[in-house]
Amino acid sequence: RGNHPDAPEHAKLINLAHDVLTNSIKRVAYDRQRAAAGWRPSASAPSYGRPVQWKTVSREGPPRAPKGF
Repeated sequence: RGNHPDAPEHAKLINLAHDVLTNSIKRVAYDRQRAAAGWRPSASAPSYGRPVQWKTVSREGPPRAPKGF
């Protein structure tokens, strides 16, 4: 990666993005600029057909054998 001709440019972009996103004043200006261009976060976010169901797993005690054993 370090030897790629675009590596320094890429690093500059990452540093700039970090600077903007961690500075609340710059972030507000950035969001306003994006909104003016018609960009919406939800438009680029993937939509999932169904919500993820989280299972609660108990870690207490020894593992139990499944029913039937």
